[in-house]
Amino acid sequence: MPLVILEAMAAGCPVVASAVSGIPEVVVDGVTGWLVPAEEPDLLARALAEALGDAAEAQRRGAAGRERVVREFSPARIAARWHEAVGEGTEREAIA
Repeated sequence: MPLVILEAMAAGCPVVASAVSGIPEVVVDGVTGWLVPAEEPDLLARALAEALGDAAEAQRRGAAGRERVVREFSPARIAARWHEAVGEGTEREAIA
């Protein structure tokens, strides 16, 4: 999980990132930030220029990113997902 990106999004900062590791699970291209293919410096430069050149769009994507983090990655939501994934296998029946 890209924690620095989650922290930036939680603060409402627009994100420009490469689509590597878990980043595409967090950043939605065109909605919560700019996501570019890995090892494409020209596309990364273009995305950075767009983010810096359009303050209203950067603010919109930053706000959308914050909403996504609050909705999908809050501690309560992560705990619920964790319980769904592993909690079912750890529940035991009470012995009378």
